[in-house]
Amino acid sequence: MTIKEVKKLVTSYTQTKNKLKKLAPTFNWGNLLADYGEYVCIQHYSLKQAPIGTKGFDAKTKRNKSVQIKTVRDTTRNIRFTKGADYLLVIEVDEDAEWNEVYYGNFAKIIKASSMTKNGKYTIGIEKLKKISNNTYKPKEDIELTLKTGRKITAASREELHKKLTKMGHKLPRIETINRRINDFDWQLERAFQIKVPPNYAEVENLVEKEGYEWFPETPTQDNSRQPFVSDFEKRVYISQKYFCKEHGLKEWYVSEKKELGWDSARIIMSFRQS
Repeated sequence: MTIKEVKKLVTSYTQTKNKLKKLAPTFNWGNLLADYGEYVCIQHYSLKQAPIGTKGFDAKTKRNKSVQIKTVRDTTRNIRFTKGADYLLVIEVDEDAEWNEVYYGNFAKIIKASSMTKNGKYTIGIEKLKKISNNTYKPKEDIELTLKTGRKITAASREELHKKLTKMGHKLPRIETINRRINDFDWQLERAFQIKVPPNYAEVENLVEKEGYEWFPETPTQDNSRQPFVSDFEKRVYISQKYFCKEHGLKEWYVSEKKELGWDSARIIMSFRQS
């Protein structure tokens, strides 16, 4: 590798670092892997970043428990750490910046299983940490759901959240349905509870919320592999093409054919009636 090639890579890193500072200014980005790991964990686990200079932990949970965050690569054999946190959170990051959780749980449990180094720190092997993780409960945290009004509702579990919303007068699906939507299909909490429309309508819900369109014939609550059909001249979002055809007496094959040609709803209706 030539000096020019090295210089080019260093320049790329420097420019990337500056861009990262603008996007996430509370991180230094001097240690790219460590800072990225902290950023990912804070975002994914809804943690609150500790003030700069804090010793012993990097973030706090919603229940004000301290968390020390460690980021490793697949080649890492062990980690070193100091006391000072309630929880230890370790993630492994690959070359594509994808990551997976190695351990998230009680810190004291790891201290007991670790060895002390000469400088007073502790060390533990990654493989040993993974084995301990299999028999460790993750920190129990409140879940938070945002209503359409912007009000946030918190609860210790989905079941408790279901009871709270039901008492508030919300019509909800069964908790079994909600759990299946989240666990099996990775639905967002608000969509699983039907506060927001199902994921397949997410791309067009802004038309209803901000552009004055309406759902037709009703606000969708089920997925059922339906695809929304937008009719701009009516300012309607049909929950499927089938309802658009039924409303205007159109043949579905005809609408599908013209839609592929890029025709809008008004042109489709006029063309069909003139044919």
